[in-house]
Amino acid sequence: MRPAAVRDDESGVTLIELVVSMTIMAVMMSVFTTAVVQMYQAANKTESMSNAQAELNNVFLRLDRIVRYAAGISNMQKHGNRFYIGMLVAEPGNKQRCYALQLTGEPVKRLQIADWYENARPAEAPWTTIANDVVPPTSGDPFEFVEADHDYNFDRLKLNLDATVGMDKRSRTRASTQVEFTALNTSLTSDTPTVCTYFWNPA
Repeated sequence: MRPAAVRDDESGVTLIELVVSMTIMAVMMSVFTTAVVQMYQAANKTESMSNAQAELNNVFLRLDRIVRYAAGISNMQKHGNRFYIGMLVAEPGNKQRCYALQLTGEPVKRLQIADWYENARPAEAPWTTIANDVVPPTSGDPFEFVEADHDYNFDRLKLNLDATVGMDKRSRTRASTQVEFTALNTSLTSDTPTVCTYFWNPA
């Protein structure tokens, strides 16, 4: 009589079992890696958008100090892909100081500011970039002059801007911001739609 076969517990696993185990592990690692990458991308986009919004908020605080003391606001003008609006501020000593905003739009995407004295106009506007990755809204204009009326006795400047995050159109995200500034040195009798338009309508 032949003895019964005895199983060798140290014989290991078969090649099929090894391949199945490795396949399952590869699938699990792929799922885990994809989830981590997506979480990282979402967090990075959120942080970038938050930084863009914070940059715009700082710009608005700066503009509020300028527009608040403005004696006049011009009508918005557009030239090519650039939008422009001017503000006139009266300073001590009977000086008239101009401030101008320019939004260059795609593909440059910059919000810029310039200032000069009316009686000492420079040859070219000394534009300074105050915000990057800023574009006009998908509908409407980025700048709007709202004239004083009997319901609201001061001229106002409205900004409607989109902060963008992302390098290409498929991944780009927009965050819209609307803000309104009041020029407290204006009134119903103010008539200044063409102030500080020197660099757009040179004499």
